[in-house]
Amino acid sequence: MSGTIETSIAGQQETCKPTTSDILGPYYLENAPRTNWICQQRGHSSKKSRDIVVEGRILDENCRPLPKARIEIWQAGADGKYSSKFECRGHLFSDDDGQYAFITVRPGKYTMDDEFRPAHIHYRIVKPLFSTLVTQLYFSGDSSLGEKDACAVCHSGSSDLVTPIMDSCDTLDGGGECCIATAHFDIVLARINGTLADAKVSDKQK
Repeated sequence: MSGTIETSIAGQQETCKPTTSDILGPYYLENAPRTNWICQQRGHSSKKSRDIVVEGRILDENCRPLPKARIEIWQAGADGKYSSKFECRGHLFSDDDGQYAFITVRPGKYTMDDEFRPAHIHYRIVKPLFSTLVTQLYFSGDSSLGEKDACAVCHSGSSDLVTPIMDSCDTLDGGGECCIATAHFDIVLARINGTLADAKVSDKQK
């Protein structure tokens, strides 16, 4: 899961490390529609552009679920391009158990100064009494993670932001096979001590 689980000295209290923040980027748009289907394939059919289900939990620093957190999502399409409209954008809320899930397509990579940014999905999570978190989800095995990321101020080298895409397959009655690609991403929010002010986001945005 995102956020390291630790145990207190007394051995009784679990704690979760807040998820690493990342830059907002230039493609954020306010008021994206509420939806659990963030980005459709737009006619792409290759394995790289297949649909994936992204699911996880929103937690506090004591590893307790946080319901009704607003989760804003945006990403490039399978072609590596961002839309200036509300394509590949949306928002949803965590349920009573802090869980969330959405369907999307694996985002394509794009270049900056002749180097690639790894495939990524942007998140902005808002919950009263907690610092607003802006971060990005990356995928294991991407050749552009960490020091190879074209964005020098991004955090694709942070292990809590990187998750594998897993294929789960079932055999159909007719003998065929149905496979679903899934990625699990838990997010830990930091509580604000005595203020409702949002956490500041870096002005170095790409």
